[in-house]
Amino acid sequence: MLNWWPRGGMVDTTDLKSVPFLEYQFESGRGYQNILKNKFYVQCNFMLGFATIGTNNIQESCKFYDVVLSSIGMKKIITTERYIGYAKNNNVEKIIFYLMIPFNKENSTSGNGTMIAFLANSRLEVDNFHKIAIEKGAANEGLPGFRPSDSSDYYAYIRDFDGNKICAYCTSN
Repeated sequence: MLNWWPRGGMVDTTDLKSVPFLEYQFESGRGYQNILKNKFYVQCNFMLGFATIGTNNIQESCKFYDVVLSSIGMKKIITTERYIGYAKNNNVEKIIFYLMIPFNKENSTSGNGTMIAFLANSRLEVDNFHKIAIEKGAANEGLPGFRPSDSSDYYAYIRDFDGNKICAYCTSN
């Protein structure tokens, strides 16, 4: 169920002269802002602190993600026996992605319908992310391209060795 309230207001921008928006919130607590004119979208700050995916082979996953994530400006920050943390190169204090051996010591499985999406800076970064991931043994889940085809949103999808679906995308050139 979608609950919305007119808590929206004006987006203070110099270029757009304060575009009106509405803010929506799902029962799950997730929210987003919908811009009402000029078909302009604002990237919103969600309360997501970091994402974690499980792995059954942390060493192989580390080799894979070290190379793949570097293509979109991320690097490994911490390594332990149980997990590895990655952050954006320009914000190394904030780890946003973890590879982890499951705490319950059961095998890691990928979630049906679960996907992690990384915001890239350009279509070139998205292309490189996909190319490098495939070269490193990932399965193709969607070639780089515009989605929908008439938009400026550009996506690429892969599956890692553990079956996790990973996306890189950008909303500009």
